[in-house]
Amino acid sequence: MAGAYNILEPRQECFNEVPLESIDLIIIPGIAFDCKGNRIGHGMGYYDRLLKKKNHTHRFGLAFEFQIVEIIPSEQP
Repeated sequence: MAGAYNILEPRQECFNEVPLESIDLIIIPGIAFDCKGNRIGHGMGYYDRLLKKKNHTHRFGLAFEFQIVEIIPSEQP
């Protein structure tokens, strides 16, 4: 079934929800990253809200070198 942005997603009955506490690694997409852990995404805030809930998970943002910038202005948490 097509979901947001017309991307195919599994049917609701196929979901197997995993408790957030059991996640050890989150791979974070982004358009740009800085060395302080700030990122620019696609503006929906999903990952930002998720990361506020879980502070002790390993987080990796995969990026090309041109996506790493010196500073991304951000608000204090």
